[in-house]
Amino acid sequence: MTIADRIQRSVANRQDGVIVCSELKAFGSRTQVGRALRGLLARDALVRLGVGVCAKAEPGVRTRKPIPIRPAEVLAPQALTGLDSGRIGGGRLPAGG
Repeated sequence: MTIADRIQRSVANRQDGVIVCSELKAFGSRTQVGRALRGLLARDALVRLGVGVCAKAEPGVRTRKPIPIRPAEVLAPQALTGLDSGRIGGGRLPAGG
């Protein structure tokens, strides 16, 4: 099973709609994980919400382009919770900065 397959299975099994890229470090190197995520983005399984944050996607009703499976009002707090719990590496200034 490839890294892309393992990441796709992990994303599919998640209850929340937000995927923080730093959570996927255990699957492989940064390059390998990035390549797998780009593949999921290209296959419209994910949409990018911001730097290092993606959401599960489904085809839109009118345009058939990928849209998040939940509204932004639901996804934003989930992403910010990940930021507060340290799931996202950025956002904290170094000490003495």
